[in-house]
Parts: sequence; C-alpha cells; structure tokens
Amino acid sequence: MNNWGVVIVLYNPDLGQLEKTVRQIHRQTDSIALVNNGSALTATVDNVVAYELGRNVGIASAQNYGVERLRETSPDLKYVFFLDQDSQVPSGYFEQMLATWHEVANKTPQLRALSPKITRRKESGNYSTLIFDQKGLRKQNLDFREQPLILNTLPISSGLMVSLEAFQAVGGLSENWFIDWVDFDFDLKLLTRGYQIATTGRASIIHEIGTPERRNFFGKKIAVTNYVLFREFYTARNGMYLIRKYGKKGNGIAKYSWGQIGRRFLMLIYEPKKIRRLATLIRGLLVGLVTSFD
Repeated sequence: MNNWGVVIVLYNPDLGQLEKTVRQIHRQTDSIALVNNGSALTATVDNVVAYELGRNVGIASAQNYGVERLRETSPDLKYVFFLDQDSQVPSGYFEQMLATWHEVANKTPQLRALSPKITRRKESGNYSTLIFDQKGLRKQNLDFREQPLILNTLPISSGLMVSLEAFQAVGGLSENWFIDWVDFDFDLKLLTRGYQIATTGRASIIHEIGTPERRNFFGKKIAVTNYVLFREFYTARNGMYLIRKYGKKGNGIAKYSWGQIGRRFLMLIYEPKKIRRLATLIRGLLVGLVTSFD
C-alpha cells in the first residue's frame, strides 16, 4: 500500500472535472478522502464515497477531517497531498512530487512540506511565490527554469505535499480561521517551528484563485477576484489574525497582510453590493482585533 494519500475538500463541485481528477489519482493510490462541505452528492465520484459533513464547516476543519479519515484507512500513511476541487493535476504529478521530496530531503532534513509551481488557468504565466526568510516576507516572480527549487516559501494548500508527522506536530490547520489565510497560517506554523517548506518548478498544477477579472485602475491592471460576500469578513479578520500572531516574527508580514486587505477595499469600486461588502470588511477588521486567533 502507498504511504501517501490525497484530501480534496468539496463545495458544490463540477462533478465532471472532479471525476477526471479522482480517476487519475485512483491510478496511483486508493487513499483518497473527499470531504464535502456543500450540498450532499447524489453519486460516488469514480467509486469514491464522499464524507458528508452536512454543512460548511470551513476548509481548515474539512482538511483536518480528511487527514484523520486517511489515517484511519491507511495505517502506513506518511504524506498527505491537498488539492482543491477544481485544480487540474497533470499526469505524473505525484511521482514527480514524491521523487523531488526524497531528493530535497537528503540535503534538507527539516523538509516537511513541498509545493508545486502554480500555473494560471485563464491567463498565461505562473502565480508569484511568497518567500519568508531572514529578509522577511516578500513576493517574487520566479523563473523556475533558472531556479527549479526555492526554500522558505509560503504556498497555498492546493497541490501541497506535507509530512503527516509535521502536520500533527503543529496541530493541523487552525479550524477557527475557517477560510482565507488558513494555508499561510499553517505554513508559518511549520516555519516558525524550525521546519522547512520548499516550492519546486519540476511539478505543476493548473489552478485559479477565485474568478479574477482584470480591471483598469488609473492605467494599471488589477485582478478583481469576485469573492462571495462572506469571504470579505474572513479576509479582513484573518488578515488581522496573521498580523497579531506573526507580525513580530519577521519583517514584511504586517505590510503584506495590510496590502491584501487594502486590495479588498479597492475592489469595492468594481464589485456589486458595495455597502454590504464595506460593512463586512470593517466588521472583519474589528473582530480580528479583539477576538482570539487560536
């Protein structure tokens, strides 16, 4: 039996795309946990029965739940991959990630998480990479042809391969955070504990963050993500949580977090329900200032 498995959190997915992804994973492992946060599925997905949670408990709680179910069904489990329901995984992805892990781990014994290159679905190019090291937190556009591996990264969870031992050591994902910034909180929990995270250009997935629409802002193109309304609250609240929890652990965290929150306010210009969105963002900021982030 393989010592790795895959967790995919669902929320009203495109079943056709999901079926293709699960069928491809099934060729390599039977350790698959589909955790459904949305309406109950009426059919199996490539003969995999989803775990029905009955309501939206948030991506953090659902991913933790998926890891626990994999542990129950796969006693040899050592590594877990996280995928979003709409991420497209090319053939050979898991083999390349596993091979890269073992190669990097020989030189970097503290490696506990590995992420792929994230390629945009609707636009050319790759997403930029967040790096957190002695210089602080910064965003960088990498040419993976010149630099196939980068250490000290803060990747999103989709495509992430993580050591089960480290996942348990840091307490998994912070369920109180629900959604948004959850993956960065998890990354920083690993890094501030002395573990290492790497991003490789040797493996890639196709992914889209939100449903972005390019709009013109004084001659500069900005990506309007068109989030559903409730995510405005978690973007603002959890951004404040990130600042309060990690702001003193390295330069750039507060600046980056405020920048992302500021972008949400800027996007009000282009999105509907402006007054409700503004009120939701402000409420998130206030709640993030006075409530516990643990």
